[in-house]
Amino acid sequence: MKIASYIFLLVVVLSLTACGGDGPCAASFAFKYCLDQSSSSSSVTSSSSSSQSNSSQSNSSQGSSGQVYSVGGSVSGLRSGQAINISLNRPALFIPQPTESPAPFSGGSTIGWSFTLESSRTLTYLGLYNTDLNADTTVGLWNSSGTLIASTIFPVGLTGVDQTDLSSSGFLWKSVTSQSLPAGQYTIGAYSMDDHFGAYGITSVTTAGLNLVGTSLYNLSGAVAKPEDDFSAVYANGFYGPNLRFGSSVQKTMSADGSFTFDAALANSDIYALTVSPLTGSPVCMVTSGNGKVNATNVSGITIRCN
Repeated sequence: MKIASYIFLLVVVLSLTACGGDGPCAASFAFKYCLDQSSSSSSVTSSSSSSQSNSSQSNSSQGSSGQVYSVGGSVSGLRSGQAINISLNRPALFIPQPTESPAPFSGGSTIGWSFTLESSRTLTYLGLYNTDLNADTTVGLWNSSGTLIASTIFPVGLTGVDQTDLSSSGFLWKSVTSQSLPAGQYTIGAYSMDDHFGAYGITSVTTAGLNLVGTSLYNLSGAVAKPEDDFSAVYANGFYGPNLRFGSSVQKTMSADGSFTFDAALANSDIYALTVSPLTGSPVCMVTSGNGKVNATNVSGITIRCN
């Protein structure tokens, strides 16, 4: 019993020393998290030079990464009185893009961020930044009432995980049952038993209709739970390990043969799918090359043949 007491006192002394004795960490958090804060501060400091380098690289490549491309092709075989609707489905990426080196945060916690939508969007994917996958990790999305409305598990073995976007954005993705998210506030978070490395800086969020509310939120309950406590005073970069994608579509009507173009429709590496439905005259149409992935060039070879 005496040995245990001595060990406890030693842990207390060491923890207080690591946090600066009577600092805010000692006053507010368990000693484990005090040590984490000290580790985080040194990590952020040591990565400042590399962060500046990453930022300059990001800025220099912004022109190519921000480029948008058109999608188009031709329609043939339409008869008088026939018309079709062409729908370009585009899994637009509405996320903050990490630009700085990550800082660690303790496992057994849920970390994330919150945002508002100005209009309804269709949720199609949940995502996780690759360096945050140190154990099986659950990513969840909560509404403003605290109800978990979507979740998925990213296993370490990457079974069922979409890795096609990994080289361009650093994110892993898993599709979820599509659902419409009405305008309002939402919170996304990632839970892992191992340490998170999801604290990142971002340059800006320019997505129309999506506004950040809380950037560094956490929950230390030891289970998957909505992150609500603000930790931005320590992790100002934001917890952007968990993320999400929305699907969207644009429409075009054709009532005669000719070419069509969806201008500035997609970004590089976006996956697209084009579908056709009859409007008048009951045409039956076949689409060729209507599915693909943008490869830093306009898409122009889609053909729609009707009879």
